[in-house]
Amino acid sequence: MLRHLIAAAIVGLAASPALAEALINLRGMGTFHIGGRTVEITGKPVREVLLGAGGVPAKLDPNGLYAVEHMYVQFFLPQTRKGKVPLLMWHGGGLTGVTYETTPDGREGWLNMFIRKGWDVYNSDAVERGRSGFAGPEVWPSSPNFLTKANPFERFRIGQGAGSWNADAAKMKVLPGNQFPQWKATTTSSSRSSRAGSTPTRQSSRRLHRVGRQSLPLRDPVPQPGRRIRLQGGAGPARQGEGLGGRGAGRAR
Repeated sequence: MLRHLIAAAIVGLAASPALAEALINLRGMGTFHIGGRTVEITGKPVREVLLGAGGVPAKLDPNGLYAVEHMYVQFFLPQTRKGKVPLLMWHGGGLTGVTYETTPDGREGWLNMFIRKGWDVYNSDAVERGRSGFAGPEVWPSSPNFLTKANPFERFRIGQGAGSWNADAAKMKVLPGNQFPQWKATTTSSSRSSRAGSTPTRQSSRRLHRVGRQSLPLRDPVPQPGRRIRLQGGAGPARQGEGLGGRGAGRAR
């Protein structure tokens, strides 16, 4: 059974549009955490927890030192570098860095596109999002805000605003000219990778200079066909997928 599942996964990956492009050659790649602080928790009782379904209860002592409020960053350095400064992908909207990778409908995201064009790319998960981790209630008293399936459908302009999502796909109200070929799957994928945080965004903004003093922040998670972006102070606008170059602060438009 396991062999069949693995074979099916390989076939599915081979058929993925994101893998249909030419190979990406890198001179380096890796990950790191930046920022954060150490906090100490004391005076809490030892409790019993189950670490797995059907497992034996284990004692957990919550007292001690914890590393919290750091930001996770993954970087990709193309073999032939053309961008003058690094490009930092910093998500928003209750998302994580995964939104820059493969689009919900299976196309390549901004991450691969910029790497192919010679840009050093740093893709981040904001503090308390994704692989940056989340601190317990002893450190952050507020709980995370999880998003419903309707939230990204209506807020990210796939649907026609409030009330446009419906559990019955046939009754969903999609904006005219929607550019997601598989917008039904898009809503499911977006809701799986979304979580609005409880920690102020400034926790992450303090850490951005650690990635690079002259990095270009890009904050538009989903590429759209024909979408134009401008890197201010650079070579002017360029269609998605075309070569980009220049200096200065960057902004997706």
